[in-house]
Amino acid sequence: MTTLILSNGSKWLGDDPDGIDVLLDRLGKYALDPMFEEFGNFIRLDPGARTTFWGNFVELSAVFRIESDDPDVVQALTAAIRANQETPAYLAARRGHRPTVPSRRREITPEPYPRFPATHQQRV
Repeated sequence: MTTLILSNGSKWLGDDPDGIDVLLDRLGKYALDPMFEEFGNFIRLDPGARTTFWGNFVELSAVFRIESDDPDVVQALTAAIRANQETPAYLAARRGHRPTVPSRRREITPEPYPRFPATHQQRV
C-alpha cells in the first residue's frame, strides 16, 4: 500500500508537505473551496490505481494533492471530505460560489476600462 503526499499545506519550495493527520485536522476546522466540485468533487477514483484527493480551502491557502491505494487512508480522507461538505460553512460557501467552467458560466458584458483623470494622463 502506498500513499504519496504530493502537496499538503502552503510550503516553500523544498519544504516537506504536511502529513495526513494535519489535513484531517484542517478538514475538521476549515471549509473546503466548492470550486473543486466542478473538477471531480475533491476525489478522483481510478479503478485499479490510486485514489487522488485534491483541493483547497475557502479561507485558508493549504492546497492538497494526495494519491493513495491504502484503504485506511482512502476511507479516512473520503469520510473527512464528505463530512466537510455537510458543514454550514461549506454550504454557505457553496451558495456564494459561481461556477468557473465556461459551459456553465453565464455571459456577461465586460465593463470598459475607466479613464484616468486628466491629471494622470501622460503629456507628449
